[in-house]
Amino acid sequence: MDRNIIQILKSGNQELFYSSFIAWLLEPTGEHGLSSQFPQWFFNKIGEKFDNFIVETEKSIKGGRADILITTDDGRRIVIENKTKSIGTNEQLTNYDSENVIIIPLGLVAENFPVEQRNRVVTYSDINKFLIDSSYKNEPLSVLINHFSTYLDSLLSPFDLMHKYCNKEIDLKRVEKSLLKLTPITINDNDRRFFQAIYFERLLAYISSNAQGLILGTSGYYNKKEHSKKPYATKWNIEKNLQGPAFMEAIIYFNEVPGVLKVSKKWEAIFENVESPDMSPRLELWIGPNNICSENDFGVFQIGCWDNDLKKAFNSSRMFNKRGSRNFHYKILTAEDIIYQNMTEIILHEMSKIWEFLDPA
Repeated sequence: MDRNIIQILKSGNQELFYSSFIAWLLEPTGEHGLSSQFPQWFFNKIGEKFDNFIVETEKSIKGGRADILITTDDGRRIVIENKTKSIGTNEQLTNYDSENVIIIPLGLVAENFPVEQRNRVVTYSDINKFLIDSSYKNEPLSVLINHFSTYLDSLLSPFDLMHKYCNKEIDLKRVEKSLLKLTPITINDNDRRFFQAIYFERLLAYISSNAQGLILGTSGYYNKKEHSKKPYATKWNIEKNLQGPAFMEAIIYFNEVPGVLKVSKKWEAIFENVESPDMSPRLELWIGPNNICSENDFGVFQIGCWDNDLKKAFNSSRMFNKRGSRNFHYKILTAEDIIYQNMTEIILHEMSKIWEFLDPA
């Protein structure tokens, strides 16, 4: 099958390509055939109205570099912070000079941005729905609209199908049938890691609503250069930018996290002389948007620590499945396990082999 034109054009820096394409759609005189339909839709979507404006990409302004900058004839500016296969931060949306500046997060999915920003994210699914519903003239480059829409459908559908499956709205056969209808697109390692990271973000949203006992902490990783005392536990951190699969991990620094959990009585004695009792539950996935329906293992849940005496005690108990040098316990995950409810129950069950939950879900 011939490659989609968009897949050919976007090689290289993908966010630059997407920003340039969206900026082109915002130009009423562009050779896309949409005229002013897209900017009218976009401004209505963000609750604004402009008649005359200039669109620029990669524009340096006070506070950073705008992926897309829209400047109106009355001096107002819209900064579009565009994220495709990366996760944005609150700082990227708050560092700009606030006077006469409107900040709009744009992402492949809402989870491209922190929880606090997601209710105002414009997604590429929103854009694709507009393109599907719009009409355009046959201009020299209007063929790109159809190819861009087809490409977005193939790119975004796996995220939607995965979420519906994990939320028990559809079964795996329905997922497989729907995926077969999509135009094949090239998938790289970063695509897989991003897909895995979005699963973790959505799992955490489920846990936050349905299993408060698993909300372990609120702080980031301990940094001895900045902190004189370790927190009780980190929040669940999601990492996608390292080699290997993306992962979701927390670090528990003490025998007890007040109001949340404590080490079971049968293990208390082995912690008495341990100087650094840091322990870590960790979840990894091995799937990507191109193998959601794989019959192979989907991932692994692990528990590990850094202290040799702790590892020796846990390993000698023969109650755990050792994996590697750090993780003294693991459970291989199947397709059924990654359903949000099932995964939450697995984390609770596996962690209960070490800890007692003080406020179980």
